[in-house]
Amino acid sequence: MVIGMTLIPVGDAIAKLLSNTTEYSASFLAWARFSLGAFILLPLAFIKRPTTKLCKAFYVKQSIRGLLIALTVVTIIKAVSISPIAEVFGCFFIGPILSVILSVFFLGERARVTEWLSVILGFVGVLLVVQPAFLGFSPPHNTAIDVVIDRTGLYWALLAGLFYGLFLVATRWAADIGDPIAQVTLQFVVAALVLAPFAMPDLMHYGVVSIGFLITMSVTSVMANYCSIQALARAKAAALAPVVYMQVVAATLLGIVMFDESLSFIAGLGLAIIVLSGFFRVSLPNQK
Repeated sequence: MVIGMTLIPVGDAIAKLLSNTTEYSASFLAWARFSLGAFILLPLAFIKRPTTKLCKAFYVKQSIRGLLIALTVVTIIKAVSISPIAEVFGCFFIGPILSVILSVFFLGERARVTEWLSVILGFVGVLLVVQPAFLGFSPPHNTAIDVVIDRTGLYWALLAGLFYGLFLVATRWAADIGDPIAQVTLQFVVAALVLAPFAMPDLMHYGVVSIGFLITMSVTSVMANYCSIQALARAKAAALAPVVYMQVVAATLLGIVMFDESLSFIAGLGLAIIVLSGFFRVSLPNQK
């Protein structure tokens, strides 16, 4: 899960770079991510055919996952194209909180006190990274126009977090049906089909540019989703939710290295708390 969660911001950082250097929309970048990913996965899925026939429930569940991840990626790309990537991922992390709540009420999972505490601790760390104005923190930029733009990006990130929380629960819900390769493949195919009508105008108008970045973005997304499915097939969504906070750590480091985004002392403290929340849960004795 840590590997998968670290790879996800890499794809989003590339999407931010492409948003800054090309005319591509968020819908096109998300579609390219999934369509190229499906192109990579389909031969693997064909080679590794399932030994048993896939049931109708498999296609229904994976299609729901595909729709949710398509919505997640479009909104997160829109968010990172507007606001600093660390702030975006901080706001995005309403998702793990939502996944714990939904897994308890809809999947019948039992979240232990340690799991609730670790998720809450991680969210506190996220608040320190984001430093929202309603907690009394100063705006991250000086001019009024910058503040308006940043808050718009965070609203998109919040929406992405809602979709992502639903996606995490749906992944756990569907994890016991079908081989992981088959699951990721159908997820990518469905997402690509859903986004195709919105991406075609960009493809026809601008053509294909920065193909190397587009392929790298897709490969990291494939690997991240495969790792996540492997993890969610082996542990409860509530137990893995704190580990998902590793994304904000990777996102912040990428923002510093790739986009010269600064990191204050308070934000650094928040990152430390986020890491602590993940290892706090992982370091506990195995619980059924």
